[in-house]
Amino acid sequence: MEQSLIESFLIKNGNAIITGIMTILSGISIFFITNYFNQKNENKKFHRQKLEDAFRLSNQIYQNLVIRPSEIINPNIKTISKDNGNSGELYMIISFYAPKVLATQNEFMESYKNIALFINKWLIEKDTVEKEEFSKNMDDFTKSLHKLQKKLQTEIKRYV
Repeated sequence: MEQSLIESFLIKNGNAIITGIMTILSGISIFFITNYFNQKNENKKFHRQKLEDAFRLSNQIYQNLVIRPSEIINPNIKTISKDNGNSGELYMIISFYAPKVLATQNEFMESYKNIALFINKWLIEKDTVEKEEFSKNMDDFTKSLHKLQKKLQTEIKRYV
């Protein structure tokens, strides 16, 4: 029985062909697995960055409203409840990247609205504002800020 040229080639070089095919398949597999994990790490980094942005925005809202008492005292300032769009951006980031925190963010924004309205009222009717009411609103606002930031920190830790 005579062997054809192809059969004799496969008998002599079969191991080398199988080894070559296995090398190519393992190289392709390694490429896709590495790419998958790199992409997963990039997604985690992006997600963490967005949550850090939300934390920064909550601080900016706080600073715009509370840490600038000179603006409250200055009679030329008509309102200080401007947040430069920070509250909308904060809402968007939290709703997309941390929906578990959304209820806490809503509490924060409600207390923000209350204190902003109170300060605006104070700027208009300086004598009729109750200090106790101001203190209560400010305490509620500060507590809701800390609660929101604590939840954001918990979410950020998931992506470290």
